[in-house]
Amino acid sequence: MLYDIIKLLNLEDFNIDISSAYVIKEQNVFYLHLKLKKQINYVCVNCGCICSNVHDYVKKQIKHGLFLNNQLIIIYYSRRIKCKDCGKSFFEYNPFSNKYDSISLLY
Repeated sequence: MLYDIIKLLNLEDFNIDISSAYVIKEQNVFYLHLKLKKQINYVCVNCGCICSNVHDYVKKQIKHGLFLNNQLIIIYYSRRIKCKDCGKSFFEYNPFSNKYDSISLLY
């Protein structure tokens, strides 16, 4: 079923592994709530060490375009990873948009 959602919403180019997804329609807007599968290890962007601690989740809204004459917004639950060595936190890779953008790469 997850692959069907990816294909239907034209997200195949992102090459992503989704752990959970569901769609809610409110008025003329479709909201796709999704969470990616957790990686085993992440590389700290500050010091380069290997991390695996998920500090928390941050909900991000990304406009993805039109779907059947309705707007589609991806509600992406991004993991924030905390490095044990340097104490800095960073977000996992976001395959849907560029850093700090709220518009999808396929908009």
